Amino acid sequence: MTIRKFEIDLRNGIFKSDGTSQDSDNLLEAIKRLTGRNTARSLPSLDDVEAMIDLPQKTPQEASKRFSEVVEFYLEERKLSNREKTLQEKESKFKEFELLFNNPHIKTITDETAITYKQRLISNGLTTARINKSISFFNDLFNYTIQNKYYNRANPFEKMAISKKGKKRQVKSYQAFTEEELKQIFNSKENYTWYASAHQKIKTDFYWLPFLALFTGARIGELAALTVSDIKKENDIWFFDITEQDDQGVKSDNSVRKVPIHKKLIELGFLKYIESLQDKAGLIFPHLITAKSGYAKNTSRRFNEDYLTGKLKINNAQKKFHSFRSTFINRMTYLNIHPAMLQSLVGHYEQSKVDFSSAHFSVYQQQKPVAVLKEVIDHLDYPEVDFSFYLPAH
Repeated sequence: MTIRKFEIDLRNGIFKSDGTSQDSDNLLEAIKRLTGRNTARSLPSLDDVEAMIDLPQKTPQEASKRFSEVVEFYLEERKLSNREKTLQEKESKFKEFELLFNNPHIKTITDETAITYKQRLISNGLTTARINKSISFFNDLFNYTIQNKYYNRANPFEKMAISKKGKKRQVKSYQAFTEEELKQIFNSKENYTWYASAHQKIKTDFYWLPFLALFTGARIGELAALTVSDIKKENDIWFFDITEQDDQGVKSDNSVRKVPIHKKLIELGFLKYIESLQDKAGLIFPHLITAKSGYAKNTSRRFNEDYLTGKLKINNAQKKFHSFRSTFINRMTYLNIHPAMLQSLVGHYEQSKVDFSSAHFSVYQQQKPVAVLKEVIDHLDYPEVDFSFYLPAH
């Protein structure tokens, strides 16, 4: 018995065979006899053909369940093997995740979501042991979802735990500033001016860097090493072009990125400050002193020791200048910003690999990447901070 392959285009009446033309003619004649139709254009639809040859009917794919629904099934099953205390801990962490990501469909949770959640745990100042315990809960949950056909990809939380190899020391982590602490830092112009002043003259690096960190989430080394030529404009959108340079301490391609300048920074007069600089090839903060760790050391030390600890009495080893980065990440997460966008803004994901034409970003498919990121970053707000103190006089 000879088996032939046929290519059938029912709309245009095209029949192709890997055999002879007679094979195609025979099939066409057979279908005409079955249907009583004499022309290729009047051939039956695909549904008609399937009905005639008794093919199994297609069933619509089941919609992805919500995260909370799958968690409910999971916890019910784990009652058979977990202690009550463990179940309560898991339920608490899952509820936190549900609120953080607005109870997503389980199939929309990706590796990027898992990384964002891990970064959230780190920025909250948790110990390595507590972070790894939380990740283990999610790892077990997603093993369950895969086994029970709720999830059809690799476990996004697998191998996400923080390694304990090497020196036995706690990884330094920084907590986000609270609303009250942000008020302390910015809502007294007298205090802030004291911090930013040196010899009765405002030092622009001390003045601007906290604002830039608050609205970009960038590392202090990246901001302190910016030059005037790194402030660029594309399609009427101003942005920081953070590029790979030795004194910036950039460690991977992820850190090379464009960060749109937030509308509040423009309102506060940052672009006018850039225009006022005489050296168009130099640093935007020319007072900074170069050190082994880059241009940031002097500013970071002054902010941490003189201002936070000395003036404001915020005595917390996990509250430092770098806390602005954690604050930015947390606030953007609260806005339900897509994890890929957020990570590309802060240098945790290679920005050039974010495909804004994909289905994940259907709202933004007609826009350029820098325009999309500008729209996203401008959603960020700090309502507890009174920026009117710093608005330029008109």
